[in-house]
Amino acid sequence: MKNRYAHRSRVSEKKIREIVRYFATDLTAVQSAQLSGLNRNTVNRFYRALRERILWACEAQRPMFGIIEVPSRRCRHRLPGNG
Repeated sequence: MKNRYAHRSRVSEKKIREIVRYFATDLTAVQSAQLSGLNRNTVNRFYRALRERILWACEAQRPMFGIIEVPSRRCRHRLPGNG
């Protein structure tokens, strides 16, 4: 049976959905590994992949990196060393 979430993975789709559920409830990778019965490093790998997917989705909506110009009249705070 083909796993639609992870290519060539030994982790079942059910376990991956379980990991995503734990990620959404803000559990750590260690807690998630204990509850799911998977290795901590495996859960860490899935957590990292989830964070990357979230980053890609956010960047697709609005790029985070680039040149941002701020008009000088809006910068009213003084920097240290500028008198």
